[in-house]
Amino acid sequence: PAARWEGRDPVPNPVKKDRLNRLMELQYQISWEANQALVGSKQLCLVEGVSKKNDRVWACRTHSNKVVLIDRDPAVDLLDQFVPVRITGAKTFYLIGEKAGAPLDAAKRPRRIELPMA
Repeated sequence: PAARWEGRDPVPNPVKKDRLNRLMELQYQISWEANQALVGSKQLCLVEGVSKKNDRVWACRTHSNKVVLIDRDPAVDLLDQFVPVRITGAKTFYLIGEKAGAPLDAAKRPRRIELPMA
């Protein structure tokens, strides 16, 4: 049982930290590359609300749950609407985009998104 290992960890803390840092570096690189691959694409995004860090930006989500930030016009309320967005830039943990059309009409809103089977 794990109780027998208490106080006798065979892996020193510096080794653990080094392994974690190497793993995190690799994951950051993978995330950055995956987001870069979306630059130039058009995504249908749900506008979730105003960004927590910048009130001039909407925070949206793609169907694959990636965060997309788009400029916000205070005169136009896009909250809880699906908006077509062209991805113009990518960071490790989020995408940057611009509106690529009018919000979808409620009647045209997808009820279910079919994903291709791999």
